[in-house]
Amino acid sequence: MEPRIQYAKTNDGVDIAYWTLGSGIPFILMPSSMLSPSIRHWATERGRRWFTRLAQNRMLIRYDNRGCGHSSGDLVDYLLGSRLRDLSAVIERLDLDKFVLFGYWLSGLEAIAYAAEHPDRVSNLILWCTSALGTDFYRGEDVDRALSEVAARDPQFFAEMMAQSAWGWSGSEEARASTADIMERVRAKTYEALMHATLEDDVREHLAKVRAPTLVLHRRERRFPPEQAARALATSIPGAQLVILEGDSVGPYAGDVDSVLAAIGEFLGDAKAAPPQVQDSASNVPRRQPSTLSQSWKIF
Repeated sequence: MEPRIQYAKTNDGVDIAYWTLGSGIPFILMPSSMLSPSIRHWATERGRRWFTRLAQNRMLIRYDNRGCGHSSGDLVDYLLGSRLRDLSAVIERLDLDKFVLFGYWLSGLEAIAYAAEHPDRVSNLILWCTSALGTDFYRGEDVDRALSEVAARDPQFFAEMMAQSAWGWSGSEEARASTADIMERVRAKTYEALMHATLEDDVREHLAKVRAPTLVLHRRERRFPPEQAARALATSIPGAQLVILEGDSVGPYAGDVDSVLAAIGEFLGDAKAAPPQVQDSASNVPRRQPSTLSQSWKIF
């Protein structure tokens, strides 16, 4: 059965679309960006499998940011404060006390900020292929200007380029669907507003204030943001764990999804079996012994 879309209203009057799946511990899977409506992934077999497995013994919560998917508005205000209002509206609408927060690519910025500002509400923080610095996603004003010009001149090429960059070679199905989404929804001025907002984001000062147990997940071949950004998160957030997986796709349900789910399950304490740990003599950080489950990833 397809999840039922509901709405939460922000304190500045925007209707935010969200849906839930399953029951149990609330698990907020934030949007990867403003460009892709969350319900679209449910239409793919891979997406349904990912959501269904995440929702086992949990209440999975997904939402669309303002101006995206089923949320209201053709808006160009994508500043960090506005994105935090979108998240807060869903939390308040569902009357959540404590929950797991999964910051996904661009939304990792607001996940970090929210966790630092609300230590009593975030039970666990998971950060996926993200950074505390907006320029790690696009690499500065020159890239911003060039991409904006491409979007204005050749929207089809721009959409294909952005989708392939996000999903990598292992995510061709998602890349094709994302291209269609971008062509349907995103105008050059909208993308330009998103780019400018992201380039201004810097939540590094929040990292030391995060009190929730934190898992930082990253794919080794992912370039934007780079692996070093994930390592910076893990060293700056007190007690954070870092897991580097193989692959290049920004989508956690593309590529080796079993390793992603195994890392999340073990971190949250609901994995069926956890491989033994040893101390890494160089870094004094727990590192997993190779096993059937964990041959493709390690904690560094």
